[in-house]
Amino acid sequence: MRLVKIMIGMLSIFLLTGCFGESYDFSPPTVSLSSPNAIISKEKLAEANIKWYQDNVFNKKIDNFFSLARKQEPILVKKGSQLELNIENGYDDLENIEVSIWKGQQETILGIEEDKTFYLPKVEGEYMIVVELDTSKGMAQYVGNLMITK
Repeated sequence: MRLVKIMIGMLSIFLLTGCFGESYDFSPPTVSLSSPNAIISKEKLAEANIKWYQDNVFNKKIDNFFSLARKQEPILVKKGSQLELNIENGYDDLENIEVSIWKGQQETILGIEEDKTFYLPKVEGEYMIVVELDTSKGMAQYVGNLMITK
């Protein structure tokens, strides 16, 4: 009987140490683009402006997100194609998503579906894509460089 109690005690200690050893990531999510039609594989967008509230406040401020977007490797996509927004890790409740593209100083807000897909314009050229997330943990903005072709 005493041996059973010792075994139960040891098992309890091992189970509890597993709980204390866990680490959690409270950083903002990563955002990438992919294509349901396999036009592009997963292409990660760059973090721009972020205000994230978890145990500590995480702030990142980019004065010129246009410049940051231009520095990114161009993502080649076909005009009018459907893209999917992939949001991974770091958020609980997604309150709002806004996707817009910029050509020069002209912004076009793209409609995003419930399945996080959207359609690109049917005009070729170089565009900047801006994705803004509002969640229960804060706001995060991501940018990328799109090259829309035939």
